Amino acid sequence: MGEFAFQKVNLEVVNSFAEADEADRQYWWSRTPEERMRALQYLRELNYGDLARSKLQRVFEYTRIEPR
Repeated sequence: MGEFAFQKVNLEVVNSFAEADEADRQYWWSRTPEERMRALQYLRELNYGDLARSKLQRVFEYTRIEPR
């Protein structure tokens, strides 16, 4: 798997889901874009295994919409 490792040192107690969401948002916005991308890739690899390293497929679909 990737080089990313979650820090398990800090623990914050909050009183609501809204506070938890805000704490998560503040944490991730305090990280660099590179750190956020490494964390994202780590989570993709946890969920999809080797498929996470393959390229995404591009799909184009055209739909004809009749005028009203």
